[in-house]
Amino acid sequence: TTVHAIEKEGGIFVLHTGHGDVRARFVVNAAGVAAGTVSAMAGARAFVIRQRRGEYCLLDNKSRLLVSHVLFQTPTELGKGVLVTRTVDGNILIGPSADDQSAEMYEYKGTTAVSQSDILAKALLTIPDIPRGNIINSFAGVRAVAYTAGENGNAENPVNDFIIEEDSDVKGFFNAGGICSPGLSAAPAVAEYMLELLEKAGLDVKKRPGFIEERKGITAFNTADTKTKLQLIKDNPLYGRIVCRCETVTEAEIVQAVRSPLGALDLDGVKRRTRAGMGRCQSGFCSPRVTEILSREAHIPMTSVTKKGGASFVLDGKTRDFSGGEGDIE
Repeated sequence: TTVHAIEKEGGIFVLHTGHGDVRARFVVNAAGVAAGTVSAMAGARAFVIRQRRGEYCLLDNKSRLLVSHVLFQTPTELGKGVLVTRTVDGNILIGPSADDQSAEMYEYKGTTAVSQSDILAKALLTIPDIPRGNIINSFAGVRAVAYTAGENGNAENPVNDFIIEEDSDVKGFFNAGGICSPGLSAAPAVAEYMLELLEKAGLDVKKRPGFIEERKGITAFNTADTKTKLQLIKDNPLYGRIVCRCETVTEAEIVQAVRSPLGALDLDGVKRRTRAGMGRCQSGFCSPRVTEILSREAHIPMTSVTKKGGASFVLDGKTRDFSGGEGDIE
C-alpha cells in the first residue's frame, strides 16, 4: 500500500497509508525507487533515487555451449557492463543495458528494440557469433541508483554505495536504499546486517520456533537418469504426464510447486519453480494445461489464474457457457 506521510508521536512512528494508519517503534525503508521520497517523509537523510533500466536477452539452451563462464567487459560509470553468461539451466543470458529513466517513467520495465540492439552490439565484442535466432525472450528491471541531494532537492553526485543505516537524527528509522547492482546477490547479507542494526537499536529479536531454514527441492524429471525416472513414475504416476514438452516438465512437478509451503500462485510462480514455460515456445503449448492444474490445485476458477498476480489474468471468460437445457448455448 502507498505511504502518504510519516509522523513520530512519543517515540512511535505513524505511517499514514492508503489502507489506514500503521504504528511502529521501528521503520525500515526498503521502498526501492521511492526510498528517497519515504526518507524525506520521515525527515531523515536526504538523498535522491534515479531509475536505471536494465534490459536482458535470453537465448534457449540450444546455445548452452556458447560460453561456460561469466564473461564481463570493462566496467563503466553506469555499471559492470554487458555480460554473456550461461545460467544454471543452460540458457545464455546477455545484458544488461543501462538506460536512465525520468521520474515520469516510474518503474517502467518495458523492452525496446533500441536497447536490444545496443546489448547485442556490445555482446558481439565478447562473442562474435551470437546466434540471434535463438533469442527466445527479453525482459527488463529497474535499478535504484542513489545520489546526494542538492540544495534544490535535485540529484547531485552519485553515492556509489548502498545506503544501509539507522538515521543519525531520526532514531528508529532505517534506510535500505540505493540497492542497485549487485543488490540481488547482496540481499541475504543486507537482511542480516539490517537485523543486527535493529537488534542494536533495541528490537527484541527472537528466532521463530519451527522455522525451516532449507526448502526441499522438487525432483526434476528432465535431469534424472532412466532408472530414477521409472521409479518416479512408479511412486507417482503424475511423473508420467509431460506438460511442458520443451523442458520435459511433468504434472507431478507442477503439483508439488503449487502445494509447497510457499506454493506457486500464478504461471510465473510455476515457471520459476519448475521451468514449465521456459523453453523455446515460451509456454505457447503448455500454458493452458498449467492453468488447468493451477486452478485445480489452488481451488480457484480458471478465470482467476494470473500470469504474475494482480490483473494479469490468463483468461477473460468461457468460450461457451452451457447454462441451460439442451440447445441453450450462450
